[in-house]
Amino acid sequence: MPVSTHKRALPKQLVMQILERPHLVAEVRQLSAEQLGRLIREVGLEDAGELVALASSAQLEALLDADVWRAEEVGVDEAFDADRLMLWLEVMLDADVETTLRRVSELDEDVLTLTLCRSAFVIDVEGLAQRMSAGELEEDADLMLKEVEGGLFQDFEQYRVISRNARTWETLRALLVELDSRHGDLFLRLLERGCFVSNEYIEDNGGLYEVLSSDAQAEVDAAAARDVRRTDKGFVTPSDAAAFLRDALRRSTGALVEEQGRDPITHAYFRDAKAPVQPAREHARYDAPLAALLHEGDAPRVFATRKQPRLVQAMQALRERDDARYGASMHELGYLANVLLAIDAASPEPRRPVELAESVLALCERGARTIVEDPGVASIASMIATHGLVKLFRIGLREHARRADVQPELAWLARVQRKLLTAKM
Repeated sequence: MPVSTHKRALPKQLVMQILERPHLVAEVRQLSAEQLGRLIREVGLEDAGELVALASSAQLEALLDADVWRAEEVGVDEAFDADRLMLWLEVMLDADVETTLRRVSELDEDVLTLTLCRSAFVIDVEGLAQRMSAGELEEDADLMLKEVEGGLFQDFEQYRVISRNARTWETLRALLVELDSRHGDLFLRLLERGCFVSNEYIEDNGGLYEVLSSDAQAEVDAAAARDVRRTDKGFVTPSDAAAFLRDALRRSTGALVEEQGRDPITHAYFRDAKAPVQPAREHARYDAPLAALLHEGDAPRVFATRKQPRLVQAMQALRERDDARYGASMHELGYLANVLLAIDAASPEPRRPVELAESVLALCERGARTIVEDPGVASIASMIATHGLVKLFRIGLREHARRADVQPELAWLARVQRKLLTAKM
C-alpha cells in the first residue's frame, strides 16, 4: 500500500508498512535508542509492540531507562514507575511472547524485582504459616494476610503471588507463567527475592521503620544501576542538573566572569566521564527511507535546514585552528545539552533534543555577548578557546535570568529558573 503524500498513515498502518519492507526493518534495528524512542512515541506505545519486538537488548534497556523513570518536579531525580513498565511488558507480550521472554531475561534483576514487588506480594505460604504459629510475627500481619488473600492471586508450588494492582495483574500473571515454563532459574530467583521483600513488608506493617523498607531499598538498588548505565552514556541526574543551574543563578554575573576553574558538579562529571559524549545534535535523525515514510509531505522542524547561529560558526572556526580544543568544546556542549535534558525531565511535554541544543547555543552566545558586547565569529571562537562553553553558558544563564527580554527558544527555561530559585533545598 503506497503512502499518501497528503495524509499520514494511522499508527497500525504505519507499523505494518515498516514491517512489510525488509530495508525499513533493517533501519529500525540500526537506530539509536533515542531515535527508536522517537519512532515509538510517534506511533504510540500501545500500537508499537511489533516495533519494540525488533529492539535489541541494548536498545530496550536504554528505552526503559528513559521511559519508566519519571520526575515529578524540576530538579528531583526520577522515581520508578512500575505501572509504566508493566504497560511495556503487556505490549511486548501481545506482539511476541518468545522475544519478550528473551529480552526480560536480559534485563537488570533489580528492576524486575522492583516491578514484581510494586505489583504483588510473594508469600511462602507454608513458611509464613509456621512463623505465625510460632509467634514470630506481629498479630496485624495475620490480619493483613487474610485481607490480601481475598484478592487476585496465583500459586506457584510453595509461593503464592497476590496482586497489589488489579490493572496490571493479568500481564504480571501471564509473564510469570511463561517465565516459569521457559526461564525457570530466573523465575525462582525473582520469587525468592520477592518473597524476602514481602516478608519484610508484612513484618514491618504498622510498626516503625528505622531503616529503608526492602521495597524502598529495591528502588535504590535499581536506580543506582540505572544511574551507572546512563552516566556511562553521558546523562546527568536531575538533582545534579538543578544544583549546577542553581549555583550559576545565585552568583553575580561579575563573579561568574571572574570564576577560575570548574564548578563542583561539572568537575565531578568530567572527572568520572569514561568517553566524550556527543550533544543532542540536529543531524541525529532517522535514515532517509524511514524518515520519508514517517514524514512524507509533512517534514518536521528537526529535518529542516536553518541558518547556523553565530556560536556554531565560531565552533567551526575553532575546529579549523585547534582541533583538540574543538573536541573538548564538543564534549562540553554534550554535557550542557544533557543538563537541560535532565532538568526538562519533569515537563509534561518534554522538549526535543534539538530544542534543548538550541537553548544551550543561545545561552552560550549570550554569555559571549556579556563579555564582549557585539563579538564577531573570530572573537567568539577565541572566547570558547579561552573560557570554554561551560563558563559562557553559566554567564549567559545568569544574564538571561537578570534581564527582562526573553528569547523565544529560552522562554521555557525562564519558568524553570523561577522554580529552581524558589524550591526548597
